[in-house]
This record gives sequence, C-alpha cells and structure tokens, in this order.
Amino acid sequence: MVYFVRLDKVVEEYNEVYFKPVKKMLDDLYAKIVQILFIDKNAKNSAAHAVRRVFLF
Repeated sequence: MVYFVRLDKVVEEYNEVYFKPVKKMLDDLYAKIVQILFIDKNAKNSAAHAVRRVFLF
C-alpha cells in the first residue's frame, strides 16, 4: 500500500514539475508557428519567411 502512495506522489510531481511546464511551452510554440504559417502570410519578417520555407518547402 505504501508503494502505491509513493508512486502516486512521484507521478504527481512529474506532472507538476516537468510535464505541465513543457506542455505549455510547446503549445505556445505551436501557436506561434501556426500564426506565422497560416495567419500572418503577408508578413515581410525574415523569420516568418524562414519558418515558411522550412515547413512548407
């Protein structure tokens, strides 16, 4: 029984310390990429053009 309590704490700590922050960062990054690729098509920013070249060939 003690084993499962410890395991639950480990899983909870992993989710709070590692998974949630990384997921938020990746979601923000994906949102920026989508905005550059599909929403901001007329941008003259060189970074936007570079991202489009990489993802859209």
